[in-house]
Amino acid sequence: MRLVGCDLHARKQQVAMLDSETGEVQEVELGHHGEDVERFYAALPRPVTVAVESTGYALWFHALMRQLGHTLLVGDAAKIRAMVVRKTKTDRRDALHLLDLLKHDCLPAIWVPDPATRDLRALLAHRMRLVRMRTMVTNGLHAIALSYRLVGGSKQLNGDIANRTYFSVPCPPQALRGTRKSAPLTRQCVWLGAGFCHCAEMVEATGPAGLGEIGLGAGLGVGPGASDRIRMLPPHTQPSSLSSSRTW
Repeated sequence: MRLVGCDLHARKQQVAMLDSETGEVQEVELGHHGEDVERFYAALPRPVTVAVESTGYALWFHALMRQLGHTLLVGDAAKIRAMVVRKTKTDRRDALHLLDLLKHDCLPAIWVPDPATRDLRALLAHRMRLVRMRTMVTNGLHAIALSYRLVGGSKQLNGDIANRTYFSVPCPPQALRGTRKSAPLTRQCVWLGAGFCHCAEMVEATGPAGLGEIGLGAGLGVGPGASDRIRMLPPHTQPSSLSSSRTW
């Protein structure tokens, strides 16, 4: 069995490996350019357990370990650092420290989501960004309409007033320029609506269990029904009312 302590960085990694049968410890530095990392880990006889600290931009390494069939344990970086007796920090010492924690079964491991869960989280984060973009466009339209007394309240904006807001509002030259340049934003909501529908279908396909598993299904503006709450279309297809255009 091979136990590997890996101090992972963006451009390189320092590896300390223990052969449990012979007790031999091997130290090596691997650069991330080329295929040095792939060749090194692929040549290790199974079973192999690799320990790394929690760090960003390491999904490629997680995927590589999963592809090769190695066990990857991710440790809490703050707790690992607190366990170090000697405070002088080097890559070599960090790798040996990870190996020592792994050998004595003392690594403070943390949970890492599987690829399917991570992908669903990315989908919901993308949907939230679309919701925020749509809200920005809608709020800008409301602000212009209220500023020029086109509506009597913040929730009384309809399709006809929306078109007048961008194309027939008398205002100073510089404000007029900004108003005209903002007009294409309304057409972007067509693309946003299509994105919402696509995201809604994918989220709904996961089922309630999948959403509850990652804890993001109850977020504001991310439910499958939220995609139908606003439709800002070109003038010839615009609905008669945008009173329900609030994001949530």
